[in-house]
Amino acid sequence: MNAKSWSQFWETDTTYACDKHKKIVEDQTLKQQLSFVSENDVVLDFGCGESPKEQLAEAVSELFLFGDAEEISKRLSYKYKDSQNINVIHDLEATTSFSTIFVCSVIQYLSKEEFIDRLQYFRSKMVPEGKLIISDIIPKNISGFKELLTLLSVAAKNNFLMDAILNLFRMMKGEYASLRKSHNLTKYDEDEIFALLQEAGFSPELHSNIGLNKDRYCVVSSIK
Repeated sequence: MNAKSWSQFWETDTTYACDKHKKIVEDQTLKQQLSFVSENDVVLDFGCGESPKEQLAEAVSELFLFGDAEEISKRLSYKYKDSQNINVIHDLEATTSFSTIFVCSVIQYLSKEEFIDRLQYFRSKMVPEGKLIISDIIPKNISGFKELLTLLSVAAKNNFLMDAILNLFRMMKGEYASLRKSHNLTKYDEDEIFALLQEAGFSPELHSNIGLNKDRYCVVSSIK
């Protein structure tokens, strides 16, 4: 039975080839996220996944985690139930205002209409001097084959090439491939996403991507 949505897929599956691949991506993402925050920041990690959040939380005043996948939210709530400054939220409207919002490797799994709705929410919840960081944006001119070559290059450099190849075969025969056909990834060229951000009340700037995929890009936005 095919997953009905990307949220349901992430509850039970992954695109990581192996534990080494997962750790490399998580470590790189954390390192880059830390470069954006300071100790007084109130941070929202939107579409947070299940990577460790303790170091990010230690670097800021408060960290809020949100994900659409219900089972992941339950696991995070249990994991961080005793944390002093990590808050797993289920109702976005009940939250505070944020000085930094991370949206890392999320918008490709949203429709354009869903993304526009989220931009309105982010704008309403950001403090005047805040910043919105959207990463892993896929340009329209990047083919699946080019991304495949990038993945294999990263795998070869980090000694998990065979795991990556085996994982690709697994994904081609599983729910991931079915979802790519029914809910293909949403791609944006720079001028398109800049226009959407400006229309929503942001001033965007291009930034190097967060993560390992240098074919994708990141946009850091402030309020106009």
